[in-house]
Amino acid sequence: MLPRRLSSNPLMQGEDDTFERDRIYVPLALVQRTKSDKFERSPFSPETGSRLYEPQYEEKQRFEHEAFLTQIIAQREGKTKQKQIALIGEAGAGKTTLLQTIAEWVLEKNLGFPVWISLADLGRNGSLEKIGLENETAIASLLRIIETTKFGYIFWIVAYILGKIDPGNETAIASYVRIIETTESDDIRWKAAANLGEIDPGNKTASAALLRIIETTESEYIRKRAAANLGEIDPGNETAIASLAQIIETTESDDIRRIAADSLGKIGLGNETAIASLLRIIETTESDDIRRIAADSLGKIGLGNEIAIASLAGIIETTESDDIRRIAAKSLGKIVQKEQMPSLVSALQHCLSDQVYQTNFDLYKNCHELIWECAQEMPYPEFYQAWHQMGKKTNVRH
Repeated sequence: MLPRRLSSNPLMQGEDDTFERDRIYVPLALVQRTKSDKFERSPFSPETGSRLYEPQYEEKQRFEHEAFLTQIIAQREGKTKQKQIALIGEAGAGKTTLLQTIAEWVLEKNLGFPVWISLADLGRNGSLEKIGLENETAIASLLRIIETTKFGYIFWIVAYILGKIDPGNETAIASYVRIIETTESDDIRWKAAANLGEIDPGNKTASAALLRIIETTESEYIRKRAAANLGEIDPGNETAIASLAQIIETTESDDIRRIAADSLGKIGLGNETAIASLLRIIETTESDDIRRIAADSLGKIGLGNEIAIASLAGIIETTESDDIRRIAAKSLGKIVQKEQMPSLVSALQHCLSDQVYQTNFDLYKNCHELIWECAQEMPYPEFYQAWHQMGKKTNVRH
């Protein structure tokens, strides 16, 4: 279970300093902070100092040990409904002992999963993230919980924490594999496989489980999330990309289509299926938000793809949304290659006319920035030829 040492007291950390907590009595009382007057009319000594501002507490109710656990922890009586509980007492009064006792009691009664953070350890380590990492005591405690707890909420949380503070831990990996192989819930199998892939990248069981979920689950949401997770732990996986593309085509939910388009931008680098799916979104969807995400995703995966470049250039010229035009221009600048720049300059040059400057300054500005970036990369004779390739121009701003 949890560490048995009295962690805040270094004098009580010897190997022989063990205690049975149920034999240690810590008297408890429920107290409430009282408000003091803002100004004291009576004279006071300067030596009083900051003690003038010390909080004062009024005792409301005394508890026997078991009554406190039942009423305050389990039944959530009191002003804060057990959301916050502060133990106030002098050094050595038993605060740490009581906190550890409460934590074990919560576990025994299956009321939740307590996370033990020693303020003394926190002070020495400097941050919460460092407390558990490579901490043999914490890892050993979590391992014991996994080995002795049936699968459920506590088992799930502990396996996840263990994987985070000790990546590659064989017990955590075996626990996730056991969940994947035994559970009948697609939701639980997906979460276990995703976590397994995170703590043990390249794990074949995780990839196989996510593939099976994608192929068999009836839940569109779980299929979408499983495909995204598979792409993260196995970038370029054709099954994941094809699944996301199919979801985009068939779903009636704009929210799911939006997330799927975003996921393709993370896993489909250079993949023709992913690029084609995003292009279809841009061409067919009526949602500006989804088109914006699709354009942004194209900028991440469509490097050098001529169809993607032409599509983004078309969006820049035709969209009425300044936000979409800006993202399309940014994405286009990311994917256009040096050898494709002359064609881009020729295609967008007419957008730098006086008329466009006067009637659609955002279009003028976005095209000017793109052409300027191309000019920095191209030899001037090549740029000059691309600029004048369209033939006769009128009132073009230079």
